[in-house]
Amino acid sequence: MGRSPSTWSYRAFPWKLPLKSPESYSKLPSLSNYLIRVFAIATVLIAVATFFMSRGTQTRYLESEVEDRYIQLTELLRVSAEDAVVAEDLTLLADLVADLGDGDHSIALLQITNDEGRVIAEWRTPRADGESVLILPPAVIELDGRSQGEIRLQVDLAYEYAIINAFVLRNASTIAILVIGLLIVQLVLINRRAIKPVLRIKERLKAVETGDLRTDFEAAGSREFAQLASSLNEVAETLNTRRISEKKARDELEQTLDHFARFVPSKFIENIGVQSPLDAKLGGHVETRKAVMFADLRDFTTISEHLEAGQIFDVINQYLACTVPCIEAQGGYVLQYLGDGIMALFPAGTSDALQAAIDMQKALRYCQEQHSSMPFRLQMSIGIHEGPVALGIVGNETRWDASIIADAVNASSRIEAMTRVLGGDIIVSQEYLDNAGDISGFSQRNLGVQQIRGRKGLLELVEILDSLDPEILEAREATSGDFAKGIEAYQNGDLYLAMSCFSRVLATVPDDLAAQFYLARISQRITAFN
Repeated sequence: MGRSPSTWSYRAFPWKLPLKSPESYSKLPSLSNYLIRVFAIATVLIAVATFFMSRGTQTRYLESEVEDRYIQLTELLRVSAEDAVVAEDLTLLADLVADLGDGDHSIALLQITNDEGRVIAEWRTPRADGESVLILPPAVIELDGRSQGEIRLQVDLAYEYAIINAFVLRNASTIAILVIGLLIVQLVLINRRAIKPVLRIKERLKAVETGDLRTDFEAAGSREFAQLASSLNEVAETLNTRRISEKKARDELEQTLDHFARFVPSKFIENIGVQSPLDAKLGGHVETRKAVMFADLRDFTTISEHLEAGQIFDVINQYLACTVPCIEAQGGYVLQYLGDGIMALFPAGTSDALQAAIDMQKALRYCQEQHSSMPFRLQMSIGIHEGPVALGIVGNETRWDASIIADAVNASSRIEAMTRVLGGDIIVSQEYLDNAGDISGFSQRNLGVQQIRGRKGLLELVEILDSLDPEILEAREATSGDFAKGIEAYQNGDLYLAMSCFSRVLATVPDDLAAQFYLARISQRITAFN
């Protein structure tokens, strides 16, 4: 079976090194533990090798010395044996063998045989079959060139071997202790010169990962570590330069997007389903339902005739600075600035546009009273309608613009224009109010149904009174009964009753434009009937 390519193992160590599992690196031993294990094994191997090599040398020396000594003894015994054979005195030979065996306790076996191989003299001990016995080469007994027998000698070296083993073990232990001491010194030096720099480099890498891009890192220990530290500083400097460049590019992009949002509202981008202006496409659009507000300064054309161009822009910007925050505070946004006019969009099904219109009128009045040094008074009229709209991007390859296509746009613009005819600051459609939720907290005056230019069918309009000056609001409330009866009579065709009601309104409030409008209508219809 082949070895897995993703792991590496070594029999001397019980772990495996996963090459593709960084999360399991913590299971591996540290470098210091690894070196301790390596040095421990090396120490044991050195001690064992020293023991056996020294023991082998000492043993060979001992056996050589013993062999030389006992060969001499064998030679003397051979001469004595030849004399005994010549004298045919085997008893003398047996006594000689016995004396030699008794006199030398190392002799395990001393045996003399005749030319027929029969033992004629022997000294034998139980140690003759032991493992520590040294068998010497047989010595031949010769007379007149003929073999008369052999002398066999075996020497027991158990005692000598024990001395050798003790001596070698002591020397091996001494060497092992010296090696261990040397290895400890090496470990200390390696820890100081290698492991600690590696750990410092590891910590530095973690710091770089967390964003610490200092370039003053140093790692002593060796030239290689110093070079590595220098490389890390270069990497940190490169990353820092890149981070600065990326931040600058990001800031520039955010600044560009902020500037872009000043021309195309970010909420418009969101409304058409685009996450970023960079993702916008020509022709991208969405169909939805919105409340559309048109706001315009009354008679500003006449006012601007007496102003320089720069003054005109200053007046318009002051007016917008007062009113636009009210739109944004209610969740709306300005889609288009139309000279001194505003077209804003609000979420459908809420009274946010209505509240914003009231706040805008109050804010404009407050700004003029507290901060404006202009010699004229700005008046703003607002119209609101709700309906389905199509929001999208129109233009050509060189210029795009945010656009809205909807009947609600034309309707709200015409409703705002009706304030010149019917009076009031804010006029909204009843259709908008029907979908605006709870509007019980707003003061209203029904203006009846009107034909809106450019639009088929009639549209019921309502004047919102909450932003009017206190004296005008008081007059509206004082004549509200007669006005409501006049509207009802007019819609029912009772022109004379309607005329009477609106006449009473004008008797109280002579400048009520709505009452004037209806009286003029009634007069036209009566004249037409006659």
